[in-house]
Amino acid sequence: LTGILGGRKGLSAMGGEAGMGQTEPELLRIEFKNTSTPVEGCDILPYVVMRMPNGDVKSSDTLDNSPGGPLGLQYRWFSCSQLYACSNRNCRLPAKLQFSVPYRLMDENKSMAAKVLPETFFCSRTCFEESWARLRWIQAREKLQNGGESVAEGEGRGDKALVADLDDLLRTVAIGFNKVVQDPETNPIQKKEVGWSRSYTPGKDQIGQVLHLVCRYEHRLAKGEVKIGPPLVAESRSVIAAPAPPPERLMVNVFTRELYTALVRWGNTSGTFRVISYNCLAEIYTTPQHFPWCPTWALAWTYRRQNLTRELQGYCADVICLQEVQADHFEEHFVPVLGSLGYQGVFKSKTREEMGMKGKIDGCATFWLKRRFSVREHHDVEFDSAAYTRQLKDSRALKVLIKGNIGQLVVLDELDGSGCTVIANTHIYWDPDKSEVKVFQVDTFLEEIESLVNRLGEQTSVVFAGDLNSPPDSAVYELVSTGALTRGIHDEIAQDTYSVLDSCRLSHGLSLRSSYTCIGSEPAYTNYTASFVGTLDYVWYSHANLVCVAVLEVPEEKDILADSERGMPNKRRSSDHVAVMAEFSRAK
Repeated sequence: LTGILGGRKGLSAMGGEAGMGQTEPELLRIEFKNTSTPVEGCDILPYVVMRMPNGDVKSSDTLDNSPGGPLGLQYRWFSCSQLYACSNRNCRLPAKLQFSVPYRLMDENKSMAAKVLPETFFCSRTCFEESWARLRWIQAREKLQNGGESVAEGEGRGDKALVADLDDLLRTVAIGFNKVVQDPETNPIQKKEVGWSRSYTPGKDQIGQVLHLVCRYEHRLAKGEVKIGPPLVAESRSVIAAPAPPPERLMVNVFTRELYTALVRWGNTSGTFRVISYNCLAEIYTTPQHFPWCPTWALAWTYRRQNLTRELQGYCADVICLQEVQADHFEEHFVPVLGSLGYQGVFKSKTREEMGMKGKIDGCATFWLKRRFSVREHHDVEFDSAAYTRQLKDSRALKVLIKGNIGQLVVLDELDGSGCTVIANTHIYWDPDKSEVKVFQVDTFLEEIESLVNRLGEQTSVVFAGDLNSPPDSAVYELVSTGALTRGIHDEIAQDTYSVLDSCRLSHGLSLRSSYTCIGSEPAYTNYTASFVGTLDYVWYSHANLVCVAVLEVPEEKDILADSERGMPNKRRSSDHVAVMAEFSRAK
């Protein structure tokens, strides 16, 4: 293609002044966290590294969490656009091509002069070809306007010879394409200052523009003097439009199989309540190595949190059970956002070390609508602690069982006095080769649930939700669904090398049923990635005092693969799991 209209700068940076040693701070590096592709409506955040006067190296995360100190960072955001944008009505990227047919196609004198018309700038050959029909109309309109005739767009009118010549040029792609584009005029950059805080959120009007960030240090000296350091500069890729949401997931009436929007209740009554379980994929696990098929901008937490929030809000759940909630995201995002929607919640992190920084550990979070429930009590269950208290036959079993997984028990009372429910939320260990660990954790959790129910009274209902990391043909599933585990029929637990299962009850009296079996069977999948497709997530309930009246449909495979042939997460689905939800009424 001819006529490249300039280009973006790459990442540029200037360090601190030479020879300052350890007497002056120095900005060492700046880059965008997670991705350099800004998305409309989503924060983009830089990561800055600075050498302190004493030689220590600190990041912007540390500095911004210590306001009022002698050193700080100054941010200035600029939105950079080019004078000419792509004329394709579905694109707003900067133009790099200019369509200009020589006059010999339009002028009886066969002049070789060229004339530039409006709406003839394009970012790529693809956009040029998509706009070909409109370009024909523009050229015909230009030729006929002096003759007093009108040309209506879309009617196909115009000079037939001109249209034929233009089409001939496009058909002879190798020769013709370069005849209908020319070296354009320069496309100057226009810069506008738009922000002064660390993060910036581009709007719809900035799609196609590039963000330019200038960062300097502020060194507050004695007597009120402030020294501003030299700039460090980063430049983003072009701002892209936020993808449209995926198709709406509907509720399935258990009795009639009727589908209806989640925005209304079963039977149009207010007497039911909904419980959702969702592994929302913690940021600490969203690396390009884990999910190479997903664009980096779609893996960024600042993008995914928007999708997750919109999705949860659309389900209108009364109780939300989340797994893989990052500790810092619980405080910074879920509590304020779900709080604004009327929810209250509790969080429990896994009992292992954080990954590098404070808050970088995941756990479970349970939320409930304050206008619907009051919380009577809540308890955390640490499976590692349970392992320490068990009488294990082999001391090596303890090392096998220490995995850091946890569960939550929340006792909720209906504000109208209609009942009490124990909400049990957990995330069980993941490794398919450690089924004995999974059975141990689930067996421990069921024992804690049963003990709580026995204390509260048999009228207490139970909803047990979570990511059990166990398919429907597993030993864990048999234990939960039937109330007992027959050890001899499951090869996965046959090699219980350290006799872990000898310390387990392997039974319970809770009478639990999986909500999705009310419409025939479990879903084909609740987790869909390139390496695994299957069902791991469940919403169980005590069928002696609850009735499942509806469940949330699971997306069809074609809908998941429409956004990525390798599964989730992808640009429209921000977790590798799908949410599962059931609606319940109380048995009479």
